[in-house]
Amino acid sequence: MRSVPLMLAACAMLNYGPCNQTSGDRVQPREATQVAAATEILVKFKAPLSEDSASVFTAAFGLQKVRDLRGIGVRVYRVPAGKTAQEVIKQLQADPKVEYAEPNLEYRIPEKQN
Repeated sequence: MRSVPLMLAACAMLNYGPCNQTSGDRVQPREATQVAAATEILVKFKAPLSEDSASVFTAAFGLQKVRDLRGIGVRVYRVPAGKTAQEVIKQLQADPKVEYAEPNLEYRIPEKQN
């Protein structure tokens, strides 16, 4: 029965490191960097829209549908040439049908340096 507390203490040491470790000694998390400007936006409507209704609505903004993320009720659209994602997002957010609109950004975590 004595091995259980020792095992728990060993697990705690592996997870949290030694108690006397200063914050300067800890490995700092790597920062994710944005790969490119958004050419796609994510849109979620407050109420479910039929495919036809969504197409008519988004055509007014010049958006082209890329795909549906059905599990979370979000649709991915391509931003038309000549407009920025931020311009279109601002317009979409002003519409009462839209729950949220945000850029579809890609981030990469840098590889660990030796």
